[in-house]
Formats: sequence, structure tokens, C-alpha cells
Amino acid sequence: MDDFLARNGTDIPYYRCREVTPFCPVQLTTLGYFPNKGINVFFAVAFGLAGITTPALGIWKKTWSYMTFITAGCVLETAGTSAAPPCRGPRPRRPRAGN
Repeated sequence: MDDFLARNGTDIPYYRCREVTPFCPVQLTTLGYFPNKGINVFFAVAFGLAGITTPALGIWKKTWSYMTFITAGCVLETAGTSAAPPCRGPRPRRPRAGN
């Protein structure tokens, strides 16, 4: 079986997994895990604040190149954590009557 095929005995390539199912487990998705919304919001706010304060400190200390690259990194990190996919995990299963 090729590396891109699921390891669960099916021939479903991972790029065809649109949602987590028994045939497409979360390990075969693009991220390989369920994103955590709380931590994404925390890091988006933290990098956003760093992206705002870095230019002020860079201008004050006259570190132009350092300020430019660190600010660009903070802006890109903020964009990346803000654009994380929505946090949709598997729905909890309700116990069936008689089980």
C-alpha cells in the first residue's frame, strides 16, 4: 500500500477525507489532530499584541531590520492562528436504548 493510502485496510487516499469517519481517522487528516479553538485565540491575541508592540520598540531602539522581520513574523503568525480551520470534532455518541 502506498504511503498516501489509509492504513485501516481501505484504499481511501487521505486527501479524499473530508471529515473524520471510521474510514478516515483524524490521524489521516491534513493536520493530524483536532485544532483547539482556545489556544488558537490565545496565540492570535498574543502574536497580535507582539506585532503591535514590536514596531514601537524597534523605532525606539533603532533596530530597523530586526523590527521589520520580527513584525512580519508576528503578523504571519497572527494570520496563521486566526485562519486555523474550525474546530469540529466527532460528535459524541448517545447510548442506544437497550445497550
